[in-house]
Amino acid sequence: MILHIPVVIPDIILAAALVVVFGLLRMVSSIFEPGLLNMIIGHITFQIAFVALVVRSRLVAIGREVEEAARDLFASNGYILRRITLPLLTPGIIAGAMLAFTLSLDDFVISFFTAGPESQTLPLFIFAAVRRGVTPQIHALSTLIMLITVILVVLTERFTRKQETYGKRRRDDA
Repeated sequence: MILHIPVVIPDIILAAALVVVFGLLRMVSSIFEPGLLNMIIGHITFQIAFVALVVRSRLVAIGREVEEAARDLFASNGYILRRITLPLLTPGIIAGAMLAFTLSLDDFVISFFTAGPESQTLPLFIFAAVRRGVTPQIHALSTLIMLITVILVVLTERFTRKQETYGKRRRDDA
């Protein structure tokens, strides 16, 4: 249940909580000064819930029958994980990674609250640039991001269809 907390609370509350936690951790170690490490930890804290939900739903869809069948054929735990579970979870892992990347790229609040003076992420750069006025560089950057996103979605869709077609052919052959 604790993994669902970042999904249901507002970003601003999580960001404020991270500032407090990092402030307490700074008393223990100086590595928790505002900067890149804090941003990475903050984004991981926020994104891990989304990735876990996507991967867990894929795991539930697979079911226990596949693992039980592999155990009936005397497969070891390592073999089951490496050759059965991970390949079946790959679409969920990829979807979770894409979701985490997209949400992290979009998450200005956590970046703003945890960034140090020398930290510059894309959301912070865009925020600073827009405050001075929208320039052609911002338009070009937005177009480039949209283009890359569309290409990634099309490639992912083709990969998924190819995997489904391959899996269907293998089931039909059996």
